[in-house]
Amino acid sequence: MPGCGRGPDRLPQAVVGPATARERDLDVQSELMRAVTKAGRPPTPGRVKEAAGRFGFDRTGLTQRLGMLSGGERTRCALARLWLEDSDFLLLDEPTNHLDIAGLKWLAGWVRGFPGTVLVVSHDRYFLDQVAGKVVALDEGVARTYPGNYTAYRAAREAEIESLLARYRDEERLARKLRAAVARQANWFEQAHDSAGKNTEIRSSWVYYRSKAKAISRRGQALQRRLDRLEAERVARPRDPRTIRLEIRAGGKLGRFVLVSEDLAKAFASPLFSGVNLAVRRGEKVGIVGPNGSGKTTLLRILAGLAEPDAGHVVRLAAAKPAYLDQHASALHDDRSALDEVLQLVPDQPKARSLLGSFLFSEERVFATVGTLSLGERSRLALLLLLLSPSNLLLLDEPTNYLDLPSREQVEAALAGYEGAVILVSHDRYLLRRICSRIVSLEDGGIRVYHGGYDEYEAKAPIASFGHAPERVASVDRDTGGHAQGEGVPTSDEERLLLENRVAVLSAQLAELDPTAPEYAPVVEEFLAKARALRRLRR
Repeated sequence: MPGCGRGPDRLPQAVVGPATARERDLDVQSELMRAVTKAGRPPTPGRVKEAAGRFGFDRTGLTQRLGMLSGGERTRCALARLWLEDSDFLLLDEPTNHLDIAGLKWLAGWVRGFPGTVLVVSHDRYFLDQVAGKVVALDEGVARTYPGNYTAYRAAREAEIESLLARYRDEERLARKLRAAVARQANWFEQAHDSAGKNTEIRSSWVYYRSKAKAISRRGQALQRRLDRLEAERVARPRDPRTIRLEIRAGGKLGRFVLVSEDLAKAFASPLFSGVNLAVRRGEKVGIVGPNGSGKTTLLRILAGLAEPDAGHVVRLAAAKPAYLDQHASALHDDRSALDEVLQLVPDQPKARSLLGSFLFSEERVFATVGTLSLGERSRLALLLLLLSPSNLLLLDEPTNYLDLPSREQVEAALAGYEGAVILVSHDRYLLRRICSRIVSLEDGGIRVYHGGYDEYEAKAPIASFGHAPERVASVDRDTGGHAQGEGVPTSDEERLLLENRVAVLSAQLAELDPTAPEYAPVVEEFLAKARALRRLRR
């Protein structure tokens, strides 16, 4: 969080938060004009137009009502207002929510260059690594400050926990020794006291055992005082943050490919994408990225069989057992309790309650109806139901939305160890970098595949300026091998992808066709031709 505020005499605040009912009736232009007036400048349309352009609002967008804006548009409008107000002190509550990757990059640069002080609450670890110079962590009602960004905080916190744990173990060993010594002294005192009582007739024996009992009592009292001081001053056992415990097991056996799409196209008011060819192998983790509105969720739903393409088709092999996670957890039943949802899959109530407990549901919250759950609780419940369903192909739409940072890390660890295939739509760049071996980017109606994962995507992707679409990446014509729009030559990676997709489709068809069927021979012929071409390309 960059510092250097401008002094106590002038600290206007700019807070990103939800609009009031009155504000929702305003349009974007009126809201931005108010920001200019608040900053003490004449409400010039030129200044408003500049802000609108910077934050991705065209002329039509300026006339939209605030209450009709999408989540990403609301965030962009709030940021444009802050830019116009020229504040010294920014309070940003989850400013990365609903922004696409182009917007996230722009925001990080803007915050880094902000001359005043910024206090930001965020679950976006990648963003925090880019902008934070200090981290304030709230734990059990105590605020602790750590220098550096999020990664530095995590390293410092882990070292701190290890140090506290080592100290706790040393003190626990010492406490056990002191307790045992106190118990021995008490036992010896009883024996010496009894011996003194049995030797009252011989004065010398009585004096000896009486003196011995007093000495033992003094040593025992000293040990007890030492133990009491240790118990009062010792550190408590450090507790790991409460996180969901995940273990995802892929169900069923698969062949080489799990899912193949061929020439998918979809349009609503305007075209979203076309010519989408994608082959997903067994155990592969594929990330789908792209600007807001490019059709990422629509593509994922088509791949999951929950929506129909306008053109093309999807082949899911017979052994594939897909499971789909909606980012809004809309498959949950609002009138059921969290426990009732789990009992649909695990009829043993004690086990179901134990599973909910492992997903951070308290004894009271397991009986809460789904409609009353928080967004984070809904996400955790949807994840639990996903894990309880046998699957070997996960199709996940923003699975880390509304989760806290430790829970996000647990999700990453579980997905990284998952043996099945994963197709993931996410703006969580930490998650994409850790688990995805391939990135599929929707870029202005086409797709581009980055086989080097998120690092290659970040280095090579034609990221647009904030709020604008990137340059179009034209698709490759499958039959001619030429460029669909006659511009340039397809790369070897594009050719290989198309050939692999086609081979996978033909392989799936051959697995289901009867060898005596008349269409069997043409499929075999095409399969062999494409396979030979693919081998040549690989060589």
